[in-house]
Amino acid sequence: MDARQLTAHVVLDTLPLLFLTLPAAQAGLTSAFHWTSMAIQQSTGLHLSEDVGFSLALVLTAAVSAAVRSTELMAEPQQVQVVRDAVANADRYYRLTTNSLSSSSGSSSSQASEAECRARAFKAIAISWREQESEVTSLFATLAVLDVVYLGGLWHVTHDMTAPCVAALLANAVDYHAMWRGATTPGSGRGGRGGAGKAQRSSSSSRSSTQRD
Repeated sequence: MDARQLTAHVVLDTLPLLFLTLPAAQAGLTSAFHWTSMAIQQSTGLHLSEDVGFSLALVLTAAVSAAVRSTELMAEPQQVQVVRDAVANADRYYRLTTNSLSSSSGSSSSQASEAECRARAFKAIAISWREQESEVTSLFATLAVLDVVYLGGLWHVTHDMTAPCVAALLANAVDYHAMWRGATTPGSGRGGRGGAGKAQRSSSSSRSSTQRD
């Protein structure tokens, strides 16, 4: 993927969702709030300004965006259940595997201690995975709320979609450029071009040495 394709991907990934989130969603929610405020004013005489309606619509949109992002990043219930079952059976599993691997040598006390250490390490990793998954989900949900509120505030202050479009494009361009640079830089990844070149050079050198022998 070259720079032009990356730019087109950033634009197509940013602008449609932004226009769907701000003008389309805000127009529908603001209209619904307008009709609701008119009914409240007729029944109670309480007048609600348009800024209140826009703020409520923006907060509701941000909450929906955060819920969608949390659903995307949250682990599936089947995965969580598998990890729970593995943690519950970790002691028995490592006790059986340790006894079968070291049945010919070692005392029973050392085998039990090794099995206990392995089970404890596996449980610690499983707990850490759950904690990190929850923290990452909460972080991205918070970022989704801040993005919607920030871009909606720019739109409301400037009364123009140019400012939020530019801000969203710049933010996503930085992320996409970092991923693109990491994928195209030689030696940056395990399967990068630098690693492939080293593998080819080592294989060719081994073949030439074999031929010489």
